Amino acid sequence: MIGIFQHKKEEYNKLILKGLLFGPKITKEIAEYIYLNRKAQIKPLEVNKRKTKTIVTIISKKGSRLQELKKNNYIFQENDLYKLTIKGKAVALTLVDSVYDVMPYIIQEHRNTLPETLQLVKANPFLKKLLNQEMLREMLKIASTPELYQRVKDITNRLMTQGVDIDSMSDLEFQNILASELFSSLIRKRSLKGTRFNKMKDVLFDDLKRYEKGLKG
Repeated sequence: MIGIFQHKKEEYNKLILKGLLFGPKITKEIAEYIYLNRKAQIKPLEVNKRKTKTIVTIISKKGSRLQELKKNNYIFQENDLYKLTIKGKAVALTLVDSVYDVMPYIIQEHRNTLPETLQLVKANPFLKKLLNQEMLREMLKIASTPELYQRVKDITNRLMTQGVDIDSMSDLEFQNILASELFSSLIRKRSLKGTRFNKMKDVLFDDLKRYEKGLKG
């Protein structure tokens, strides 16, 4: 169990991450999601404004839930909207019964960020050399499949079960571990020779071995 899911903060932190899987939210919308989905014998049919206001105070005051999740790189704030980091999304996926429940929202987010991804590749000489248009199209297609997100969920669940200190990782550090696991499984399960991924093998293999060694050690 990771630190953010321990003791009294567990329920609200889980609901914040799970709620953001369904799209970015302002503080009030997060509080409304918590109110409608918290543990209770009788589920409320509509939002109680007074009780929601109390939840807003609880989650947004200095050093509280939203601040902790931001500090630990699970969420970030863009203007008034809270969004999940890659690390936050991976951990949030472990909280849903099925990745299919959130795929429509993930696909929409994928479409929204596609122009930024393409611009990143064009602006980065290394990525531009590594990824030709055909490979990029295939990778972007894979990035919107439920199979990929199920794999992300499985990897994250395993890391949590092993007691890996995910709380202390930066989003980039977590992405490196996640990427190494995803690429390693790809290498183990299929030969890259003669495929569109052949070009990646030499570039990534040393990093994969180092990250895998870190995971085992």
